[in-house]
Amino acid sequence: MTRSPPPHRSASPSQRRLRVAEAYRAAIRLAEGLAEAMRSRAVIEQAKGMLMAEQQVNADDAFILLTRLSQRTNTKLREVARELVERRSGQPALPSTHSEPE
Repeated sequence: MTRSPPPHRSASPSQRRLRVAEAYRAAIRLAEGLAEAMRSRAVIEQAKGMLMAEQQVNADDAFILLTRLSQRTNTKLREVARELVERRSGQPALPSTHSEPE
């Protein structure tokens, strides 16, 4: 049985460069998505802490409260959390989840 060479070996140099460029763009999108998730998570954790203190509930129940409000208002969870933090504290929540990198 003969094997054909792996696709990357039979690809032309321009095809390989295209694959590398696509992989690079995918890595950038992944990194941006992970950074967004970390910013969102911080605000959500902050909101959970506030609810835990105010409502005398545990972390799981605070998260349930946030998700229910998110679903009821058809608003993203991170936005519900951001609004809660800003209303309760009178201060802006953590840096905007949509800020541009410097």
